[in-house]
Amino acid sequence: MAKPHVNYEVVRDVPGYPFDPCGYQSSSLRDAQKELRQVRRHYPEAYLARVEYSRYPSKTSKKGR
Repeated sequence: MAKPHVNYEVVRDVPGYPFDPCGYQSSSLRDAQKELRQVRRHYPEAYLARVEYSRYPSKTSKKGR
């Protein structure tokens, strides 16, 4: 299995929609923390979410012939 790719995103919880993105996804934790500080001026309940992408092998693919 390949190494997962990790991004960070600023989100907040809205009634009826628990994961509302407030910004962009960043692969840098430091950039995401800067974005969080800016977003918290308008949405004090905002927080950082760790988004992990991983590749799963398909059941139909086979190595070789």
